[in-house]
Amino acid sequence: MAAEGEAVHRGRRRRVGAAAFTRPGEYNLRRGTTIGGRSVELLDARGVLGVIGNVGTPTAVAAIPVALERNALFWGAFTGAGTLRKSPPDRCVFNYRASYAQETAAMVDALIDQACLAPAEIAFFTQRDA
Repeated sequence: MAAEGEAVHRGRRRRVGAAAFTRPGEYNLRRGTTIGGRSVELLDARGVLGVIGNVGTPTAVAAIPVALERNALFWGAFTGAGTLRKSPPDRCVFNYRASYAQETAAMVDALIDQACLAPAEIAFFTQRDA
């Protein structure tokens, strides 16, 4: 949740009915172990029951194992990464956002069906950040 800056009003609205723990400016791809350790602190020492609205693939990858070990809710991560979508699904992981594959399929379908492009005329650039 945003604790400061342009999106601070969104963070305040999301706090209604839920305790929020934020650490502004600490999203860093190389800090997975720190994020996992912080998840342990929140879930164990502070008695948090779950993680809602985690932002980013690397942070989710670090936090999910911690949540699953404690049977804690992991809901609505802001990432479409396939690592959050297991078959059969993890019992405590609930994805709110479509997967990257689902989003891409929807875009390709729209480009073919509505923009009348041929599949050979479509290209996508992706990133691997987890």
